[in-house]
Amino acid sequence: MDRNVDTNAGRDADTNVGRDADGNVDRNEVFARLVETVSAEDDSIDVSRIRLDETPFHAYGLTSLTQLRVGSRVAELFGIPFRDSDALLALSPLGLVTLVERRLAGAA
Repeated sequence: MDRNVDTNAGRDADTNVGRDADGNVDRNEVFARLVETVSAEDDSIDVSRIRLDETPFHAYGLTSLTQLRVGSRVAELFGIPFRDSDALLALSPLGLVTLVERRLAGAA
């Protein structure tokens, strides 16, 4: 018996961002995109060490330029406004995820 499973169910077509039935993005989804983006921006970073906590990005080896690129790309993925200063003020993975969540809530 052949089954067709839609692995993109609940995802935006343009960004492949997962959303729940109400259209909300889960915190873990934001964090997963952040980790993927770090990996894409700097393959020397051991992304398995990155945690959703207040550990500063620089402790993981990210430069301020990489942090800026990651913040900008994550904002682009979620379709939210983002300034360079936002990425630099969100000093940790938790800070960036929280900022994205707040922007998404404001856009709703």
